[in-house]
Amino acid sequence: MSFNSIAFAVFFPIVFLVYWRIPKKHQWMVLLVSSYYFYMSWNAGYVVLILFTTGASYLCGRLLVNTSSAKGKRLILSGAAFLCLGVLFLFKYYNFFAGVWCDFMKLFSLQLHPVTLRLLLPVGISFYTFQTLSYVIDVYRGRIQPEKHFGKYAVFVSFFPQLVAGPIGYLWDGSYYYGEIYREPKEPGENRFKDTFERIAGGFGRFEWGEHMDKKSCGYLEALLEYCKGKEIEVIGFVPPYAPSVYDDMVASGKYGYLDEIGTACGILFQKYGYEYFDYTDISVLDMDDSYFVDGFHGSDVAYARMTKDMVSRGEKLKEYVEEEKLDQLLGQRYNNKMFYDFLHKE
Repeated sequence: MSFNSIAFAVFFPIVFLVYWRIPKKHQWMVLLVSSYYFYMSWNAGYVVLILFTTGASYLCGRLLVNTSSAKGKRLILSGAAFLCLGVLFLFKYYNFFAGVWCDFMKLFSLQLHPVTLRLLLPVGISFYTFQTLSYVIDVYRGRIQPEKHFGKYAVFVSFFPQLVAGPIGYLWDGSYYYGEIYREPKEPGENRFKDTFERIAGGFGRFEWGEHMDKKSCGYLEALLEYCKGKEIEVIGFVPPYAPSVYDDMVASGKYGYLDEIGTACGILFQKYGYEYFDYTDISVLDMDDSYFVDGFHGSDVAYARMTKDMVSRGEKLKEYVEEEKLDQLLGQRYNNKMFYDFLHKE
């Protein structure tokens, strides 16, 4: 079944309607069944391959989180790579390399006849192989926690709109990680921001050490503001916040002198061109703690809603675009310090 076929034109509306007609807690089942039906419409027998790759990577992810030794983790990762890439190699690359090997041996006057396999290339095999492997690697590196629900993980691997279309994108673009944070909000004391603190300790990953702001970057900002002013483009500037514990750690390290310069330097530039500017580097000024952050330097929906309210209250430009009454109503209906009820799945 291809995306431009009549069969898909019938298949997709049925899936869409059924998906929105059943309780949300069961919607993953619709996606799983429809995705496997889509895959099997091409060759039902090859469903064994995607099941094998899904099961192997799921099991490896679960084993990784329950293994404490570095050697054991490397062994599990190697096993996952061998299993996933082994299937891909067998079906997609074996005949090619067998032929290349025989041609290579001819250089030594050895006549070999390649043993080839008469196998159809499974649809989407490259995509779901690297999809599952990237998942295991992210679990190995501690970027994410493994998915506990096998059915939902199977949907991630086989989801039909991306199975043959791609692109390969996933976890550590933030989607999965933030999804976990929002589904299972943590208490303030549990927000360890481990990855962020490691960056601060090492001075890498957008947390490079420095005593002063980069003058070249200031020049770029001024050039942008000058251009906008000349084109009569309205600009409102603000410095996004760090989680309070992260900000305090950066200050305590003594290696981030530029933190004190950002607010002043940017404020001067925005004032020079007559633009409003707000500094939220230290978000404690709005009485927000770590529980308002999804990681060390990304505020939640509630955090940015509160920042928007502050900008509306202290500034003038946003007043004509933001209805303060509705914003207050939204803030009053928040589910916790990260999200609003609007974003919750309601049964």
